[in-house]
Amino acid sequence: MAAEVAKKNWLLLTTTSPSDVFSAGRGSAVLKAPLEKVRKVVARTLKPNRKLVEVVRFADGRMTEEVSAPGAIAGVTVAKPVLGCPAPNFAEADLRAREVLFAFLGDGQRADFDRHNAFVTVGSATGHQYVVTSRRARRMLQQHGGRQLYDLDERRAYCVHDDDVPAAEEMLALHVMLQLPWGERYLRHYH
Repeated sequence: MAAEVAKKNWLLLTTTSPSDVFSAGRGSAVLKAPLEKVRKVVARTLKPNRKLVEVVRFADGRMTEEVSAPGAIAGVTVAKPVLGCPAPNFAEADLRAREVLFAFLGDGQRADFDRHNAFVTVGSATGHQYVVTSRRARRMLQQHGGRQLYDLDERRAYCVHDDDVPAAEEMLALHVMLQLPWGERYLRHYH
């Protein structure tokens, strides 16, 4: 990423050399380019070899993949969750991932997350209610088939995960995918 940032002359300020900022997490940098141009480079670097899904959220809670949609209040790029059933990884979640997740949740969902480390969302294709649970919430996972995604209407757990990202980011990816008709069908395909 450092080479591409330097090549495009996006680097405005750094406290160390450009290569240090992007390779070792030292220093800080400000990129002087519109988010539309920078986001794909950053997302591709952070999640190489993964299928990425870009979504924006509106004030009414509706989501779409049209990232340039007028009136959007938040936008995110997430990696598609991996279909399969390995045991959840209970690594410590990143605080920033939680902040981004909260930008895509309603007030009730945020309260449920704070209380239970889980929230309910509605699938856009089926209208089913799903519980999206953090892989760190052992008790909640046990109540919902041991998995992070549980269909309340069919009383069925789905084996989807993404152990390569913080737990809150995994929850965001599940929530976002459920808001897209093709995304809900994708998540329901493997069980």
